[in-house]
Amino acid sequence: MTTHRWIFPSASIRFRAIAGLAWCVFLTIVRAAGKYPSPVPGQRFAETWAEQEQELKANALMLRCAESRKKLAADLQRPAYQARLVTHWK
Repeated sequence: MTTHRWIFPSASIRFRAIAGLAWCVFLTIVRAAGKYPSPVPGQRFAETWAEQEQELKANALMLRCAESRKKLAADLQRPAYQARLVTHWK
């Protein structure tokens, strides 16, 4: 019984080469992510829902987003959703 590897041996070789290259690119991206951390500081929140709500009411990032939403609320051209911080819109 023949399989696709015997019918198209070059396809199998190409697939393995592409998969190996993709893995190398993935590892490079993962390693680079450690060199360039996110400019947004990481935060840890409490375990319970009530405590998390209290922490988020005083969270600087949440207050910043709320302030910019209020500022841009009258703008008719703003998107209906927020994919990133609205303070970066110009």
